[in-house]
Amino acid sequence: MDKFRSGYIVDKFGVTVGLTEENTAGMKFYGLLPHPTVKGDFQGARACVSVDGAPCVEGTALLDTGLSVSFLSMPKGTVMKRGEDDHLLDGSVVSIRFGEPDATAVATEKFTVGRPVMPDVNPDNVTAVIRDPTFVNTGRKVYREWVTAFDGVVGRYGFRAA
Repeated sequence: MDKFRSGYIVDKFGVTVGLTEENTAGMKFYGLLPHPTVKGDFQGARACVSVDGAPCVEGTALLDTGLSVSFLSMPKGTVMKRGEDDHLLDGSVVSIRFGEPDATAVATEKFTVGRPVMPDVNPDNVTAVIRDPTFVNTGRKVYREWVTAFDGVVGRYGFRAA
């Protein structure tokens, strides 16, 4: 039996507590930054976000398990096609690159708002605002494509295709 390690895995079926060699096989991991004020804790998943082909902007991501919608905040100067309710308009393209800056992404997510394709990772809608820091809440549909793991011992986040 594999040695148990603190952490968890989230996929479209639920949560697995504890990491082993077996349940993390095939995962691509990247390091998280240490939390600036809480010793032994880590900051959120690192990601680079782009809307409609604009340059990718570094920030953090929350791969949510409860929401079918997505939230996005981008810095001043970002051009996004939004309706009066701040939802991105159908046809807007959102690209998310997960991993360390200036390194090969361990996973990428790209979807066109209003045009779901299998495995339908598109959130029901994307609320987008101009505000620092850059942040994306993916919504739960991301788990239709990805299995993720958080290793709380060394502070790393991993992805594997579902």
